[in-house]
Amino acid sequence: MKRLVIARPAGEKIDAVMCDGKLVRVGAAAGDASGPAEILEISGGAVKFVPIAK
Repeated sequence: MKRLVIARPAGEKIDAVMCDGKLVRVGAAAGDASGPAEILEISGGAVKFVPIAK
């Protein structure tokens, strides 16, 4: 397995990307207490969170 994406509880204060990008923790698509709504973009080996425009 190259990467694992798992859910994280709303408001959890922990790094979203860990283990050299091999573990990615995502919250609800509508945003949560830790910040604005975002989507996860995976392109090749790069992982980034992109804010959703309102």
